[in-house]
Amino acid sequence: MTLLAQVWICRGTPELGLDAAWLSESERVCVAAKRLPADQVRSGSARILLKRLLAAEFGIDPASVELLATGGRGARPELAWVRRPGGPPGLSVNVSHAGGQVLVAVARGGMVGVDVEQHCATGFEGFDEVALSASERATVAGTLPALQPRLRAEFWVRKEAALKAVGTGLRRDPAELCFAASGPGLGSPAVSHGVAVHLLEAAQGYSAAVAVAGASNITCREMTASSLLVNNYETKTWPIR
Repeated sequence: MTLLAQVWICRGTPELGLDAAWLSESERVCVAAKRLPADQVRSGSARILLKRLLAAEFGIDPASVELLATGGRGARPELAWVRRPGGPPGLSVNVSHAGGQVLVAVARGGMVGVDVEQHCATGFEGFDEVALSASERATVAGTLPALQPRLRAEFWVRKEAALKAVGTGLRRDPAELCFAASGPGLGSPAVSHGVAVHLLEAAQGYSAAVAVAGASNITCREMTASSLLVNNYETKTWPIR
């Protein structure tokens, strides 16, 4: 049986501004724990963008949910109701940020992982040996030098999205996953190690991917921060059918 996962994707770099009031006290602590100011802004922006997406598409009051990693360092962040046990039923969420890009995902039909990365971030010496499988390294070596940074990034975001979806993150060796057969560029979702993985549209100089554990196919609705009608949560009824 084909398990189709529905995923809502949003990308952007929202200003913290007035939306910062949506962050819970626990989220503010998580954001402040980031060592670099730029990381604090990206972490806060990712949470705010996720809340905007939940408000616009699912009718959830953005101040009523929070994204926290309660399992310690390296644990997968989970969505929970503020001051109430559990989280919005049937939804999985994930966030990623790199450089000037923030990416968030909400999914039905399985645990979701998402990743965005700059092409230039994968060009350091030793990256291929640590991050890529033998087949992927051979594919990169056989590609024109000018196209190699993008190809490396496309391999990488697929891997990290998949590892986030299954909940292991980089505690598992990324070189164990191989997407060499998927080829470069956008296309149909690839299924590897029980995870459906799909490359996304991304800003110039970036690559991005989404993955859903246990799914064999993914349908994505992609949007930008500027297209979200945040006040929809005031007129929508949760749960959305």
